[in-house]
Amino acid sequence: MSRKPIQLIYKRLGKRVKLLLKAKNMTHAELAKKLGWPRCSVTHTCNARDRILLHDVEALAMALNVTPLDLMEGVFR
Repeated sequence: MSRKPIQLIYKRLGKRVKLLLKAKNMTHAELAKKLGWPRCSVTHTCNARDRILLHDVEALAMALNVTPLDLMEGVFR
């Protein structure tokens, strides 16, 4: 798999996190606090600057009060 499709997956995940944050009226700082992450890590995830590990996907989902499947909706299309 080339780098471009992989980067696209992270961009889609970032968009999904942004969408859920907006729907839940939550800031990057509030999500970071729930996760125990620096705020910049949430921002980097939302902007596809960082790759995240599988257990972090689960943590993100829990912090956003959705299932991991809901969080990943549309990411692999």
